Amino acid sequence: MKKFLITIAIIFLIIIGAIFIKFVIPEIKYSYAIKWLDNISNGAELTDVEYEEYLTYFVENSTYKENDINSKKLKYIKAQKLLDENYLEEAMKLYQELDNYENSNKEIEKINELKKENIYKNAVESYEKGDFVESKSLFEKIADNYKEKSVYLDNLNKLIPLQGTYVSDYSEKDKLILDGWNLDLIFSSVNVNYTYKLMEDKIVLVNDYGETLEDKTYNILDKSLVNSFIGTDNKNYETRYIYESSNTEIPVYKAKSEPAIGMTKDEVESSTWGSPSKINKDTYSWGTTEQWVYNRGYIYFKNGIVTSISER
Repeated sequence: MKKFLITIAIIFLIIIGAIFIKFVIPEIKYSYAIKWLDNISNGAELTDVEYEEYLTYFVENSTYKENDINSKKLKYIKAQKLLDENYLEEAMKLYQELDNYENSNKEIEKINELKKENIYKNAVESYEKGDFVESKSLFEKIADNYKEKSVYLDNLNKLIPLQGTYVSDYSEKDKLILDGWNLDLIFSSVNVNYTYKLMEDKIVLVNDYGETLEDKTYNILDKSLVNSFIGTDNKNYETRYIYESSNTEIPVYKAKSEPAIGMTKDEVESSTWGSPSKINKDTYSWGTTEQWVYNRGYIYFKNGIVTSISER
């Protein structure tokens, strides 16, 4: 009899346990998940760990009560959070999975407009920074009728081919370099930097206050930039810079050195004294001597090498 009662008790406990596992535990989990979801809906913090944990629960138990709807509700809340934090691609993916739950399609349209606006802002920013190629690439991703895209593209189509190095038709040592909104005028070892504006088919230099310098205007011609100006003699003059290459690096010129004993003739001519106004030369059986005459003094050579320097 005792054994029978024990057996009955064990069977009863097994049945109670089975009922608890099948009905009570799922209800407890469901109630806890719903309470958490309600808190999230009312503005409680949504962490990534909790999101993955509860989404997994709702999906794996989608047939239990309203868990199919609860998983959509959770995804929608997550998508809204991502949208608020400007994670547009991630939000877009979730909204697309929701199949217009809570009118998600309108949120998708909103994201498309935000993406377009972000691209536009980045394109304008690149344009203002002088990153013209990047700017054009961004503008071309936007619909043709969007804001002032066409105006910017017209300017970019003029500006991009202009970038590079130009050489003066007066002297190959005189160069003009366009790099973004920077314009460098280089005269031998002197470099003068400006910024400029594009005004129709002209490049107009500006001062530090953004004011145009009308006397420093370059007409954009076929592969050249031309500056017309009136000289001190009231005559019209023209400086033309002809396109050389797309290189925008500022050349580094080595500073000229003072003439020194031991230099060759070429080295002296490349020094601060340059070429002489007169040369006196004597020839002997063992070689030659030369006296180079300058306004500032004399340089003496023996067989092409400087032996002494005399300054006045």
